[in-house]
Amino acid sequence: MLHLMINNSNYNFPEVLAMEIQGDRLSTEQLVERILLSGEVSRIDREQLKLALLNDSITEKELVLIEQVLDRVRKGLLNIVDKNSI
Repeated sequence: MLHLMINNSNYNFPEVLAMEIQGDRLSTEQLVERILLSGEVSRIDREQLKLALLNDSITEKELVLIEQVLDRVRKGLLNIVDKNSI
C-alpha cells in the first residue's frame, strides 16, 4: 500500500484513487497527493490546479502544495501527460 507524507499527514493512495474514479472532486491536498505518487500531471490535473489558484478562498497550505507540484515539474521530477483521466 502506498502512503505519502504531506505536511505531517499520511495519505492512502488507493483511497484517493477510488474517490477520483467515483467522480468525487478531489481536494487540492488529495490532488497533489495523487500527482506526487503517480509522477504525472494530466490535463485534468492542470485544470484543477488552475481552478484552485483562481479560487478566492485558497489557503496558504494549498498554495504551498501547488508550488511543490510546479517546482517538481520545473526540475523534471514530474511528467506532463496529455491524457484526460487517471
